[in-house]
Amino acid sequence: MMETGLARTKLCRAFATLVVAGASYLAAPFDAVAQSRYACSGLEGGTLSVIEAESGMFFRPVPDLIANTRFPEPIVAQIALVAEALESRGSRLVVVPVPSKGLVFQDALGKDAQRFAFDPAIAETLYDDTIARLESQGVTAVNALDALRAWDGEAPMFSSDPRLTNAGIRMLAEAGAERIGTTAGGGFSVSMAGEIEVHSQAHQQIQAKCSLSIPAPVTTGYDTVSLTSAVRGENVLLAGSGLMAGEGLMARALFATALGKDVRHVVSEDAPLDALLAAVSSTAFQLRAPDVVVWAMPVTADLGAFGQRPWREAKGLVRSSCRAVSAGQASRAGDTINVDLSDIVQAQNLGIMLTLDGNASSEARFTFLTGDAKAYSRTLRRVGLEDGTERFLMPLEARAGDEIASVSITVPSGLGDVPALAICGI
Repeated sequence: MMETGLARTKLCRAFATLVVAGASYLAAPFDAVAQSRYACSGLEGGTLSVIEAESGMFFRPVPDLIANTRFPEPIVAQIALVAEALESRGSRLVVVPVPSKGLVFQDALGKDAQRFAFDPAIAETLYDDTIARLESQGVTAVNALDALRAWDGEAPMFSSDPRLTNAGIRMLAEAGAERIGTTAGGGFSVSMAGEIEVHSQAHQQIQAKCSLSIPAPVTTGYDTVSLTSAVRGENVLLAGSGLMAGEGLMARALFATALGKDVRHVVSEDAPLDALLAAVSSTAFQLRAPDVVVWAMPVTADLGAFGQRPWREAKGLVRSSCRAVSAGQASRAGDTINVDLSDIVQAQNLGIMLTLDGNASSEARFTFLTGDAKAYSRTLRRVGLEDGTERFLMPLEARAGDEIASVSITVPSGLGDVPALAICGI
């Protein structure tokens, strides 16, 4: 009990200090920016706002210098429910909250940490609290801060790009393997292929404001995964954010090598929750649930931006407890399919799932019509995915006092030849 009380006291002090620091930052004028070692100017503004720290490393004020790295309680609860749903399918969820660049490289910030009201001690306390609360809810969580801060040699993140280097990805993969108790091997191996430079739009934008050359986004290159044994099968599903995405970044290969299992990598550039939705809505997942689902996201990500809807969709897609809509209830007109819901009992724990036939989409629009002819639309979007998804699950929730009579579902990229509809528990 005493340890719990001390932990809560420490956490409360961290929040209080965070509020005071933020107020002080807003009230104080900016100090003059120190002389740039790369002769940069106008960095703070435009489409990419960054600061050049005294070390010469570049940081985005948001999200790299956000001190509040704590998942809210409702988010922790939703992650725990998704983990429970995955467990019912025989899959173990492993959550990897990736710490901010400012937290990993706090020693490189210099006085800019104070200028932006960033207190690494507060950020670390809140990060550790997030890991502890996930674990307390039965969710396997990887302390990526400990892993990334122990680097020796190649840095875990680029100087002029927000992403992880291959060295950083390897550190996360090895920390994940250690946390879940798996060992490298299984016939998977990678070999170093020398130093490579990755394409970086962020680097180009920063360089355009600097007269001298800034550090190039280089990392250790690797050859592709080699499968030399009889161990086969998609045993791990890696749902990641743009932090591990891009040509030359070998997330799939490095995780496969560290875990000793084959890995399927699904990435959403901007929305880590969409990466998870894409992963669990895939045909591969529906046919055979993986042993492990690794979900890596920035700890600063706003996982509650769209309320409970995407979480309910994720749980429904995982459980896949559905019954098909009869042919007589549905009719099609081009890229729109209409469904009569008048004979379907509507409840908060039900949703309608559309499965496209042989194609994927980044968007599906659901237009509900009530019994008294009111209409309202809701759109499901998969943000930042290269290929979209094949399945969309929308909760059957009428507005207060309304009863849904029908729904029209439109997919701009096409429904395919024989789309399927089902009513599913969520």
